[in-house]
Parts: sequence; structure tokens; C-alpha cells
Amino acid sequence: MTPTNFEINVALLMIAVAFVLIMMFRKSEAAHSTRRMMSMMRRFSLDPGLIRYGDRKIKETLKVARQRCEQCRAEGFCERWLAGKASGKNDFCPNGGTFQSLR
Repeated sequence: MTPTNFEINVALLMIAVAFVLIMMFRKSEAAHSTRRMMSMMRRFSLDPGLIRYGDRKIKETLKVARQRCEQCRAEGFCERWLAGKASGKNDFCPNGGTFQSLR
């Protein structure tokens, strides 16, 4: 049994929709990650503007920190900690040492 043009077009449309949804999800996740990173920087008394206006070395350091933040699996705890709903130190943050050194 060979697929009809209609079936092929439906399959292609489904693939396109899935791709768009995945890209929208990834973009949303990146935005949340950036927001958490900015909040964490403020907690360390760092100006988030350093990402744009810092010297080359600081920009590179923060680029690596952003990648670490995007790959972090403690986002839920980070959100609660930043909102004050979780107590303790921010030992969970993979960028804690980086932010401390930039202070």
C-alpha cells in the first residue's frame, strides 16, 4: 500500500509542527535560564549589565556561566531559592564560585 499525497503532506505538516514546538520550548527555556542567571548575579551584588558592558574577559566568563546555567538541572530549586521559598546557601549553583570571584 503506497501513501497518498494527502498522507505525505499530513506527515510533513506534523513534522513541521513538532519542530516549531520544540524550538519554541527551547527558546522559552533559554529565556528562563537567562532570567535566573540575572537574578543570581543580583544576589551576588553583580550588575547583570556586565554581560553587555564588561571587558572581554568578563564577557567570556559570563558566556561560560550562561552555558552552565542552561545545562543546570536544579532549575526548580533555583527558582524556589531565588523566590525565598527555599533556605540555605546556594551551593547547588554551578556558577556560585564564578559569581563569587567576579565580585
